[in-house]
Amino acid sequence: MVNVIYAAHRKGGREYIWRIPENMQVNVQDWAVVRTQYGICIVQVQRLGEVDDAEAEKLESVLQAVSDRAMLPVPEPKKKSSSARKRRKRAARAAEKEKKRWAESGMDITPYWNKGFTTPQLDEIRKGLLIGIDVSQYADPSLLPGKMKKKRWAMIRPLAKFMGYLPDGLSKEQAKEILLGIESRVDVKQYADPSLNWKMMRLLRRCMEADLDGAELKGKTHKELAACLRAQTDTGAGKAAGAEAKAEPGSVSEPTVGKTEPGSENAKPVHRRGEEESIIRAYQAAHPQATRNETARATGYTWATVNKFWSKEEKSC
Repeated sequence: MVNVIYAAHRKGGREYIWRIPENMQVNVQDWAVVRTQYGICIVQVQRLGEVDDAEAEKLESVLQAVSDRAMLPVPEPKKKSSSARKRRKRAARAAEKEKKRWAESGMDITPYWNKGFTTPQLDEIRKGLLIGIDVSQYADPSLLPGKMKKKRWAMIRPLAKFMGYLPDGLSKEQAKEILLGIESRVDVKQYADPSLNWKMMRLLRRCMEADLDGAELKGKTHKELAACLRAQTDTGAGKAAGAEAKAEPGSVSEPTVGKTEPGSENAKPVHRRGEEESIIRAYQAAHPQATRNETARATGYTWATVNKFWSKEEKSC
């Protein structure tokens, strides 16, 4: 006969059997280090017993047994994966950006930050406060950001309809562009027309977000609106380049579209969506001898994006 222990992995769980080596003393309620099919684990001895030699050969043996669990070796902590560190860094950068947006809007983020809202939730609350609605109706940390957005738009819709911003006959996409325009605080009356398709509405909204006069944009075609938006984007880039040249007296004025600050090769320039073509073309005009790789490094876009607009430039020549 061979001595064995009966132990469970958790209180009230199923009992398993392990063989006790001849030179080991084990008592009830001791802590035993055993081997299972999933690896090494620690169990507490529930009771002792005996089995036949033939049955004991099939059992795993106890590796170590102590009366105090503190006497067992402490396992080494698992190293945190690089992906987890990257996620934390991205979350920290997103939180800093959101704090900056609140500060630029002249609002205090502290009351909502202390309640444990996530960054996407804080973004939904900030958008509601900018419009002037009662955010307390959806400012709940347990709500997902998508649910908060639906509630916020549900509060905006009746007000927009009362003000005449949502006429009858609008599609889902058209209504979305009008609600996005209300969030951006542009004059949505300039494009709240069921006869306009949602793509034209989006282009008009983006033009007005770029500080273009909505009244002057009426009657223009899609191509004309796109040209106005590109010109406005190029003008804004030129102003930024002029401001940078003024900050360094005596420096040679040179277009710096898409460039990063000197000495910050790892920093990526921040661009708005849809302005790739204008930035790449502006850099090409300022640096005719630049290669595609140089343009990609200077503007911060991928080689494929630069190549796409580079091909267009060659075809148009």
